[in-house]
Amino acid sequence: MQAPLYLVDFDGVICDSRFECMVTSHVAHRRLFSARNMPFDASVIAPDAAEQFIHYRYLARTAREFALLWDLIDTRTEINDEQWIRTRAHADEARLLQFHDAFYATRYQWMEMDMAGWLKIHQLYPGLKNNLVKWLAQDRAHIVSSKDSRSILALLRHHDIDLPESLVGGCEGGDKNEHFRRLRETAGRDMAFIDDNLENLITARENGITGYLASWGYTSADIVDAARLEGFSILTLPTVEQLI
Repeated sequence: MQAPLYLVDFDGVICDSRFECMVTSHVAHRRLFSARNMPFDASVIAPDAAEQFIHYRYLARTAREFALLWDLIDTRTEINDEQWIRTRAHADEARLLQFHDAFYATRYQWMEMDMAGWLKIHQLYPGLKNNLVKWLAQDRAHIVSSKDSRSILALLRHHDIDLPESLVGGCEGGDKNEHFRRLRETAGRDMAFIDDNLENLITARENGITGYLASWGYTSADIVDAARLEGFSILTLPTVEQLI
């Protein structure tokens, strides 16, 4: 039986980008909604605000939703309902589309001003590089992410992972469901998707793709339990290295 093609999410699975997302979104949010020009520096963010952002990072699944997370933090609103983010994201669509554009413009400005500093604020999760290199050598790896391909490729190349651009499905190519549909039509083999988001695993399953929850990523104990009840296998960093 042919080994599966592994579709792998990026942020929260391969790469820990929480601090970069925090700084980029903070700068973009202040520029856009407060007319304040902040530096690309995590130390200027109040410690309690930074702690909240890092803890609740898993609630924001696209760049535009970072604006809602900062709204909650700034107004000291209790953060305990993922559905609140989804409801407001729909209600504030025009505002959040504006933030989406500002977020990426801000990220690319940082990359152009200080690429070394931008790269340094990210970390790869232990063992994931080895898995990617192994699967690439076997023609069995494809990135499917809500992050932009430009950033993904820059980070992989920085870590000496030679992934062709054609194997990166970033946000500019559509949402994950669109990538799943295209790959289902072209892959010609079984596929398995590794992500830290239960909703995305359910979407993958609806496309006939096996799902694994990355428990080390941007998730919570409740989400891990819910994924298990849904019948998904739960991966840890040690067990992901055992995937063949």
